[in-house]
Amino acid sequence: MKYAVPASLLCILTLSGCASLTTDAMQPVEVTTKTVAGQAVSDAKCTLQNEKGQWEVTTPNTVSVHKASGNLMVNCKKQGHPEGKLQAISRAGAGMYGNILVGGGIGAVIDHTSGKAYNYSSKLPVVMGKLVTVDRSTSK
Repeated sequence: MKYAVPASLLCILTLSGCASLTTDAMQPVEVTTKTVAGQAVSDAKCTLQNEKGQWEVTTPNTVSVHKASGNLMVNCKKQGHPEGKLQAISRAGAGMYGNILVGGGIGAVIDHTSGKAYNYSSKLPVVMGKLVTVDRSTSK
């Protein structure tokens, strides 16, 4: 019984850092399109792609993408407008840092491989005719 509290505390600390237990592999992202002048462009056909898969969406809309360690590339097209491209930078989430701090090397490898340790910005504002880079660590 005297080991119950330390064992429980160790279990809580270990599991709190594991993104596999605390997050989903999929992340919803909102894709919008606008002109260089800032006017909304609706009904653009966009393809989102990373090493885990490819998704299609018509703007403005939200789509769930599989998280990955690699960046998410977005390519949007609409007749009468130049092509819009966006790169969403993948960043490690708190679960990955928890694994590293608590010594969960196995958990870190699992979270990295599954993609659950990473996140993208939740808003992806594509500008038609430009290449935009979005990084959740610098977005507000």
